[in-house]
Amino acid sequence: MSIQPLSQGLKNAIKPQRQNPWELLLFPEEMKDRELLLRSPHADFFLVISAKIAGKSKQEIHSYFDRYNVQLNLEFANWLNDWGQARFADRKHHQKIEEILDSLGAAWDFPRGNRASNLEISLVSNQLQLLFISCEDDPWSWSATQNNRANAYGNRIKGDRAQNLEAAIAGYEAALEIYTKEHFPVQWATTQNNLANAYLNRIKGDRGQNLETAITRYESALEIYTPKEHFPVQWATTQNNRANAYNQRIKGDRAQNLETAIAGYEAALEIRTKEHFPIDWATTQNNLALAYSDRIKGDRAQNLENAIVGYEAALEIRTKEHFPIDWATTQNNLAAAYSDRIKGDRGQNLETAITRYESAMEIKTKDHFPIDWAMTQNNIANAYNQRIKGDRAQNLETAIAGYENALPIIASSGFLQQLESLKNTLANAYLQRVDLDTTDRSNLDNNKREQTNNTLQQLTQACLEQADWYKATLSLSLWSKALISQKAIAQAAQPLLQAISLDLQHNPQLIDTDLQELASLMTELDWQPDNLLPQWQIANNTLPEPISPLTPSLQAQICLTIGIVSIQEKYWYKGLEWLKACWEIHQQLDDLSGLAEVSYQLAIGHHIASNLSLAGIYYRDAQRIFQHLNDPRKVAFCHHGLGRLLLQLGKTELAIREFDQALAIYQTIPDRPQVASRIGDIHYYLRVITKMQDPTLTHQSL
Repeated sequence: MSIQPLSQGLKNAIKPQRQNPWELLLFPEEMKDRELLLRSPHADFFLVISAKIAGKSKQEIHSYFDRYNVQLNLEFANWLNDWGQARFADRKHHQKIEEILDSLGAAWDFPRGNRASNLEISLVSNQLQLLFISCEDDPWSWSATQNNRANAYGNRIKGDRAQNLEAAIAGYEAALEIYTKEHFPVQWATTQNNLANAYLNRIKGDRGQNLETAITRYESALEIYTPKEHFPVQWATTQNNRANAYNQRIKGDRAQNLETAIAGYEAALEIRTKEHFPIDWATTQNNLALAYSDRIKGDRAQNLENAIVGYEAALEIRTKEHFPIDWATTQNNLAAAYSDRIKGDRGQNLETAITRYESAMEIKTKDHFPIDWAMTQNNIANAYNQRIKGDRAQNLETAIAGYENALPIIASSGFLQQLESLKNTLANAYLQRVDLDTTDRSNLDNNKREQTNNTLQQLTQACLEQADWYKATLSLSLWSKALISQKAIAQAAQPLLQAISLDLQHNPQLIDTDLQELASLMTELDWQPDNLLPQWQIANNTLPEPISPLTPSLQAQICLTIGIVSIQEKYWYKGLEWLKACWEIHQQLDDLSGLAEVSYQLAIGHHIASNLSLAGIYYRDAQRIFQHLNDPRKVAFCHHGLGRLLLQLGKTELAIREFDQALAIYQTIPDRPQVASRIGDIHYYLRVITKMQDPTLTHQSL
């Protein structure tokens, strides 16, 4: 991406800034790579913006961001990181620079410009501050920066979403080490609310428990924010957020959860009025509409009308010009409401839904919002699949194209439930293409079942003859699912093994998903590792040309995946059997890397199954091999696991030693978001140990 040229006005504004105290402050003579960094046009912009925003209010800072938002881009964020690493190589603190970085950190909630760029600038600014701010020397600034950096991670668009949220959680929990309820009640409540937001959106861990944790944290925040007269804005914000958690809650009665959510949104709107808080008002109107869209109690048709009214109200503020991302989100939500609408003309409702989905994709493009784009592709495909107007065959082709567009992104994003639903829907669409009614496969008669299987077999054959490997793999996977739905589980393994065979050479992006499906199927079939080779040969021999022999390394990969999935599904000993088979293959191959990984997974499996002695042996074996392979991250993982195991055995001093060794390695890993949640986990256990050793101690983070 090219660097945006500076406007003539900005160039003129920069000229008198050169060779001035700001330059000496930001680019001291002894600074590494000084001249290289100064030659960048980003340096000119940095000098100008630093002089204007240092120490200013957020409103003033955002007004300057409005003026120079073209320069607030990802290239500037990368340059800023390079500058900071050079400027703070000595870790020396300077108050004025802290003010500049603190002001740049305000980009995290700047509502205009490029959202992804704004968040990266904020994140880099906060990370640079932590180079020279320590908890020991300045606990207040350190905790504030941890909280602010966590805000940026929690909203971050770049990077892995799941890992970003883990980094946010670790940051908030770090801030709570200083922000205690007793000494800093308002900051404690604010961070509790922020931490709850991160758990609300969390991808890792158990979804139901994450939502319960979010609700508990929101209620903690409300202990300080109530009565609402003392903290009206914070009270309303937390009411809105807590309602979001109830809207998504898995535990408890679904109907009552939605009623609690609606009550929370309506409470928030007592403070969040359109006149005084238009942006927040629009957000809560959108959220309230979501709750009405899903509401179980009351009249379904009227609930959807209430939802439509709420979305349209939100769009009065959420305009494309000023809030493009929020505008697109609400357009998508409004489309879904029209797609489900009972009142009005069904054909026109679907046309409105399609138009609104298309509007959403004007902003939520594949390049910038791939997951949202894929979800909207799936939604608009559903609308075309149901469409009344237009040519049925063309509508169906448009629907299939949308499903196919969505599939690879959803498959690579880890949304297994959505992926399964999408595959089933696409299978139905393929079958509709050949005039088969598969709306209820479980009740198909034998002729229909045979017709379904023949159709998918013919589709696979046609794709193979055309060398359309992607669709061939997809149709094989769908064929397997069709057989499972017909209770023909033993036969279902064959097309899935064929799909994996094709994945190896042509569709590497799909192999993990297909291996996961195979692992679940193997668990249900109760296959042993010895069954794999003969079944693979049978499956692969049915392809026009055998392309992928079951090599030992591939066999080990399949055994590893089946073992991990079996343990995740609580078939512990079955999973350990597959992992042991994987271990034996890697030992025969003298593959140290494979041995290290499977030893680590065996340690986890035995740990979960409470075989603590064996778990300890495998943790130590894996640690030694990872050490030999110079893989510090995995060495730290082994220390971490040993620490938890030793704590479980009551050997606290040994556990502390392992935790300390893991922490020491984690601190040296450049890509800290990958280990942020693990660092938070260790800090939690160290606090537990401290409390065990001195029960009189209490801590808000526990």
